[in-house]
Amino acid sequence: NWTSYKYTSDQIIEKFLPFLVARSCEQCMNNPYASRYLQLLGDNVIGDNGIMLQAQAKDANGKLDQVANQAQEKAWEEWQKAENCDVTGKLDFITMSKLVLTTVAREGEALIRICKGKSVNNWGFALQLIDPRRLDINKNQLNRENGNFIRFGIEFNQYGKPLNYYIKKDIDGYYSEVSGNNHYIIPADEIIHLFLPQYVDQKRGLPWY
Repeated sequence: NWTSYKYTSDQIIEKFLPFLVARSCEQCMNNPYASRYLQLLGDNVIGDNGIMLQAQAKDANGKLDQVANQAQEKAWEEWQKAENCDVTGKLDFITMSKLVLTTVAREGEALIRICKGKSVNNWGFALQLIDPRRLDINKNQLNRENGNFIRFGIEFNQYGKPLNYYIKKDIDGYYSEVSGNNHYIIPADEIIHLFLPQYVDQKRGLPWY
């Protein structure tokens, strides 16, 4: 009964992704080897100090500008505090980085929204983590006029470049809008969609397990 049919990446995502994510999450809760692996990822990839910045700005003579570099590195350390880097003010950057890595390994992908503006914080720049389950896998649509299409909650142009992300407003059935408008449509240039592609033209990530 050895299969002779090769699934496309879209078919794999459509047929198996929800089951693979559910089983991966269950194992990470109940299997000590699986949960230990996530801990090791955070400890050894991100570490206690997180992503360090070593500024290399140079002056007109081509020498390192010590004053500017120290100012940049100091600002980087300050921005990593929870009240600055996380739009919710809950997670510092090291904790956020570990959670992103954990999510990619466990669920196959992570979504990070880039938030800008005076309403965000004093820096005008912060990050928002979005549960990848909210990226509507059942949102599929074709625009025959311009060739754009929506696949698994992501709108692409005719060449496969992401344009918009359709994020469900509710994933647990607590509420829904009467108008039927149940998605936030976020431009792709505001989204960092992290996953390790294993197939050509792969649009969603698969759990590492």
